[in-house]
Amino acid sequence: MQRTTAVLATCLALGSLSSPFPPGPTLLMLPLYGVGGWLMAHIGKWLLTYWTVMTDSLQDVDHHLSRWCVRHKLIPNRRYKVIRNGGP
Repeated sequence: MQRTTAVLATCLALGSLSSPFPPGPTLLMLPLYGVGGWLMAHIGKWLLTYWTVMTDSLQDVDHHLSRWCVRHKLIPNRRYKVIRNGGP
């Protein structure tokens, strides 16, 4: 929510500098922008729970792929799981 507020404040400030019109319609849309950002954050959390459930079934493949990537120096350490952390 803090990031959304910071981005919206910056966009409003930059938009009002170049626009000859008053920022009335933009200020009326501000609550909708905030609700949209909040809704997208919750949808992302919901999808991430399904991603972690799906990657639990691919744990062996993920472990072998991570070992292969460490051996070829594509990733720095073995604890980083390529499929689990690379997807989101």
